[in-house]
Amino acid sequence: MSLPWNATSTQIAEALRTADAPSREIDDRIWRWVNEKQWGVKGWRYDLEEAPRYTESVDAALTLLPLCDTGERFDYVLEHINGGLTIGCQVGTNDPDAVVFGCNDASAISRACLVAHHREFGR
Repeated sequence: MSLPWNATSTQIAEALRTADAPSREIDDRIWRWVNEKQWGVKGWRYDLEEAPRYTESVDAALTLLPLCDTGERFDYVLEHINGGLTIGCQVGTNDPDAVVFGCNDASAISRACLVAHHREFGR
């Protein structure tokens, strides 16, 4: 897997769909996307170790939850299906077709958050 340094939320979500383990490359692209989206910082350089571990840390992944107009974070549902072999997550909706999957809890949450950002805000 090779993502462009300025990957979109859709490209990152697709990389998370196919990932079979946590990935520092994906963490890096999420971190770049977050910084560009939140602060308009483009092409910012930093040490990769500074990037949160979105694909392996639930706490880091939860920071990606979109904000509502009230300033509260969107609701999310994380579920283990098939005896825990399949991990699904949905953010900001109860639509069963909106469930996305990941290789672990953190990856599923990260992917669901990116999908929600794209669905709700077009970014």
